[in-house]
Amino acid sequence: MFYLISKIFSFLLYPIGLLLITLIILFKSNNRTKNRKILTFCILLTYFCSVNFTIKHLEYFWLSKIPNENRIENYDITVVLTGGIFDEEYGIQNMKMNSSGDRIWQALNQYKSDHTKKIIISGGNVGILVKKEITESEICKEFLLVNGVPDKDIFVENKARNTIENARNVKALLPKINSQLKICLITSDFHMPRALACFKKSGIKAYPLHYKKDTISNQKPDVYDFIPNANSLAKLELVIREIMGFLVYRVMGYC
Repeated sequence: MFYLISKIFSFLLYPIGLLLITLIILFKSNNRTKNRKILTFCILLTYFCSVNFTIKHLEYFWLSKIPNENRIENYDITVVLTGGIFDEEYGIQNMKMNSSGDRIWQALNQYKSDHTKKIIISGGNVGILVKKEITESEICKEFLLVNGVPDKDIFVENKARNTIENARNVKALLPKINSQLKICLITSDFHMPRALACFKKSGIKAYPLHYKKDTISNQKPDVYDFIPNANSLAKLELVIREIMGFLVYRVMGYC
């Protein structure tokens, strides 16, 4: 139930959700003055939510939450959180990689470079009404096997539907692996603050592997930063989802 409610609640706070609500209000209102104000709000909301200038500053604020710790060169375990790595509808044979495919490549690179000994892939079937026949975790495992990682060094956790379940289920796996653990966590940049907090709450000390190095502190805005585009709107939705998710998790005591 929490999973379903959190998805609906998050949607209402996304830019597209707010626009939908305001347009419904506009449709039902017969007051011209009120309608003009609502329409002005819609225009401004659409503009500021779809320019790169907005997302750059929000992104900088959010990514600054990732701890700036000394990196460890070698780990006992690398944990990969799924979500957008592979398209499950194409199955294991085709292995269609999505926008987050770099996560599994990073894990493979760590293993091949002898920077990690074992890999845990965590992520289950996140469908609400329709359950898919195969999970991303299982496709990720096959990808690693095809690329030379032995089966004994791959552990699959395919039940988790959200971040707190990722952390708890990985925690349950650790005694089976039997090592004094130095854990590397791989997920998206935006998701890293919430993931680290959940793992810490579950008693796991994990070190983040994130890839975005640049900041906006010394960057001057360009003209293109003020031109609306669909990519910025989509990216803003990701950041808002993570910020809201983090706040909800904090209230629920998950992180």
